[in-house]
Amino acid sequence: MFIAAGTVIGLPIAAAILWFVATFGRFILFVGILLLLGFGSGRQHWPAEFMADFDYYSTDLSPVAVTLRNPNDPDSLHRTVLNIPRAAIVFANNYHPRKQPKLPDAIETDHIQIALAYPDGKPLITYALEMAAAQHINIYEAMKRARSDEFVAQIYYSAPDNPWEARVRESQAALLKVKDTYEGMLHAPADYYIGEAGVDEFVEIYCYPEATPIYFCGTKMRVSPSITAEVSFVDFRFHGGRAYVNERARKFREAVCRFIVPSC
Repeated sequence: MFIAAGTVIGLPIAAAILWFVATFGRFILFVGILLLLGFGSGRQHWPAEFMADFDYYSTDLSPVAVTLRNPNDPDSLHRTVLNIPRAAIVFANNYHPRKQPKLPDAIETDHIQIALAYPDGKPLITYALEMAAAQHINIYEAMKRARSDEFVAQIYYSAPDNPWEARVRESQAALLKVKDTYEGMLHAPADYYIGEAGVDEFVEIYCYPEATPIYFCGTKMRVSPSITAEVSFVDFRFHGGRAYVNERARKFREAVCRFIVPSC
């Protein structure tokens, strides 16, 4: 068969491209997604619904020595060391799983993200796997059921001379327009709730205005003289209010303090 210029196996080039895409496009897309997500690399992953949130996955409970410090602070004594189970660490600033599929046994960074479970601070993935085994369910369902007990937190170093609380309060005064109160807490639009010094375990809570029982609220709090955190857990307005937040914040602080060397 004569093949004219501008054709592929007797078909016009445009028609050939359309045929190829229609025939093999879905397969190529599927393979591409698998490669992008790292399947086939031997690296384990969080369930698909959580992969966008967490960088690192591990079931290893052995500790990673995490040195938290501000890289711009010249004082070499301004640092805190935590021994955190590898399974609890889901992000470490300046570390990426594509370059380092497994975190080193000792890292130095200005902040990390950890995923724990209420009430004892067990790594979230450990908690979910134990639930899956006990209830004879898959890990996807276990993670969904564990949501109400989930702590996800950004952990930051705060130098002893850093007036962190005062700065948060200044920011609140400048940016938040208090409109009413909620269970005694000042409440500002968008939805911010201001903790009372000496009463609450937190400085500030921020939630989605479109409140639902499964959405998370974020809580700013001090963990120790050298560590602050932004901790997320399910919306307190559906689960016990102000007392619920304070209880969760206390349990989270207790868990992290066990990691700090020496303890809080």
